[in-house]
Amino acid sequence: MLERHWQTYKKSNKISVKKNQIIYELIHSRKSFFSKEEKIKLIKTGSTLANAELAFENKLFEEKYYSLLKLLADIILLIDNKGNVIKSTVCEEYQQEYTIPTIESISNHVNEDSSCVFASKINQTLKNHRSYIINFTLHGDDTTNTFEAVMTPYNEQRCLIHAVDISKSQPKIQGTENTLRQELRELSKEKGLLELSNQKLISRNRDLIDSISYAKKIQRAIFPEPKAFQKIFIDSFILFTPKDMVSGDMYWFERYEDTTVLAVVDCTGHGVPGAFIAVLAYSLLNKILSEKNVQFKQPSELLSELHFELTNILNHDKSLTEVKDGMDISLCLINQGHNILYFSGAFHNLYRVTEGSLQIVKGDKLTVGGGNYGKKEMFRFTTKAIHYDSQDAFYLTSDGYLDQFGGEKDKKFLSKRFRNMIEENYQKPMVDQVKIFENQYNNWKGDNEQVDDILVVGFKCKF
Repeated sequence: MLERHWQTYKKSNKISVKKNQIIYELIHSRKSFFSKEEKIKLIKTGSTLANAELAFENKLFEEKYYSLLKLLADIILLIDNKGNVIKSTVCEEYQQEYTIPTIESISNHVNEDSSCVFASKINQTLKNHRSYIINFTLHGDDTTNTFEAVMTPYNEQRCLIHAVDISKSQPKIQGTENTLRQELRELSKEKGLLELSNQKLISRNRDLIDSISYAKKIQRAIFPEPKAFQKIFIDSFILFTPKDMVSGDMYWFERYEDTTVLAVVDCTGHGVPGAFIAVLAYSLLNKILSEKNVQFKQPSELLSELHFELTNILNHDKSLTEVKDGMDISLCLINQGHNILYFSGAFHNLYRVTEGSLQIVKGDKLTVGGGNYGKKEMFRFTTKAIHYDSQDAFYLTSDGYLDQFGGEKDKKFLSKRFRNMIEENYQKPMVDQVKIFENQYNNWKGDNEQVDDILVVGFKCKF
């Protein structure tokens, strides 16, 4: 079996033209998805694409480097899981220049911090079916030769080691192979630089995750707890599943004497950008949805105020620095004394089940922020007044649940399935419904990636 690795190599000192072309492509093919200028922009903006590009190039380089080591190997060793050499083969051309001592165990020659490190690499190679780079030194009568090698799994109990002599004492080999060995030395140096870059990338990623984790704690501390919501709405649930550690979806509620206010907000994007807008939205809702405003204004007026406050903060009137960010929102003002729910929505609908019939109360096709729709006195949302019964069930949702891909045909969940789920389960207690909504979502999503933040709120007007 080992000899077959050398059938092509032993035929001639000269490497074939085809093999030369393969090696050239392995060494010099460094194509990238991004230009140098684009990479600089990505790095400056902190884009994860820049990190993904570097990680991809590092992985691609490893594969090229492993292939080159196998192609130019001077020695091939078959070892067991203890590092003992079962069989060795030396390239005929290399054997003419050097006398290689008999190797009983490669563990005694590997340049690792300890034998435990090398033993661990053998175990990982066999267990995970991956390759590792190792270095070892062989001491002859007159020479000391240092080898760089790739260790790959051979079967469940054995590994193959393809080793290339990279020691400076090696005599020059004429022609193409000499050039390739020089290229190999340069690649070895580049590998070290890439490994250093990879370590920096890992460190940078760790710092970034730590920062976002702390931002998550801050966001959770600012936003209200679902338990507080259930103290106001006795029969209710909140299904809240952010796509990333921080969320662009949020909910807001408050109770003023005989009026209860509830808002479900879906800010532009998710992750860190969405979280910035969400925290800003929460601050503006605290300001605009004050007890004084709620008593004398309709939800449509409050959304208009929210729109112009957000537009002003994000500098939408300054064309050079305009930020096209905003939010879709459902806003409910519930007058408990008169059993009236006032609803206004910006690209959000209200789902209501009354007397066994599902109704969809549609919001306006306008968004809060994200653009200027005219002068303040001309910008208007609409308010819908709903006389409710205490047994009526209401549902509000962001678009994350409806836009999730999944199912047998990998399609979006969409509003129709959402409506069917409500009709099948509205009579059950809300505490049971939230489990059904969550299980249905997970079953639909399957192995697909979550596409957006998930926020669904269900409640009955029982206080």
